[in-house]
Amino acid sequence: MRAVVSELEPGMGRAVSTVVVSLPHVEGGESLIRIDHARAAALEPDPVVLPVLAAFREDYGPRARQAFAEEAGALRRAFAANYERRERGRYRSGKRVGIPHLRRYLTLDDLRLFQRLEAPDTLSYYVHLLIDVSYSMFEKHNAEKALAVGYAFTELLRSLRVPVDVTLYSSGVTELYDHRTDALEPYFGGAFGYLVSGTLEMEALAFARLKADRVVAERKILVVVTDGTPALNSLPAVGASDLESYFRKTLVPWLGGRGLELLAIGLDCAPNYHPRSVCLTEGWGSVDVLMDLLEEMVREGRRRRDDLWT
Repeated sequence: MRAVVSELEPGMGRAVSTVVVSLPHVEGGESLIRIDHARAAALEPDPVVLPVLAAFREDYGPRARQAFAEEAGALRRAFAANYERRERGRYRSGKRVGIPHLRRYLTLDDLRLFQRLEAPDTLSYYVHLLIDVSYSMFEKHNAEKALAVGYAFTELLRSLRVPVDVTLYSSGVTELYDHRTDALEPYFGGAFGYLVSGTLEMEALAFARLKADRVVAERKILVVVTDGTPALNSLPAVGASDLESYFRKTLVPWLGGRGLELLAIGLDCAPNYHPRSVCLTEGWGSVDVLMDLLEEMVREGRRRRDDLWT
């Protein structure tokens, strides 16, 4: 089957509706897949989810916020060029310093000394977190940890005006946070529910691609947090029989062609079907992985500022 991706369908007043997404076919073109879709704030939490939400809010959430708070200063300095470009406009740069500008520096502490006008490059990122919330994630408090890390990571990037979306996936996709419309506090908008059974990772990635296509950013990064192998429901529809081969030869290149980078974080498992993945023995280790991603942003910010002033 080959077709063009459709738009998200309206909820029609129902807590759970459907969305049509597309996945690449191994022989070319795209196959349309229909999956359940919900907004977390519109769902009543399942009884088995209530203890997860309580631990997330009372224990793991505050701990994750504290962990990421230590990175906030370096990130704000890295993103300073974005603020300066927006608020102050262009700099004078280059290698020759004009005497009038040097006088201005001495009297006003104004660093815009140079002869040639330039604007600092902005750091332009979009991140979409896709968190597996299937029943197996209840083991070792992985669900609570994943939600907490996702919350703290989102809170930090949101403070830097970096668009972040958070989607929970299982038998369908549950949108927990949409950067265009949602308020982050308190803890992803208070009480919420989510679809639980199943692990439709392929379909969740297709949904994430739909949302990413609407964002203008230099780098778009999808991060999957999972503890197991996804369901294979859609493999026949895309002409594939092997998950790893499909991911490596078809799905990941298709995402890359849309400008999307994909990183998988495996909890107590190695998601080897992902070309770029890391396996953790403890769910809290995802903090370190996302810290590495933030450090990459810091390094990029420093490089761009250094380039501007040399």
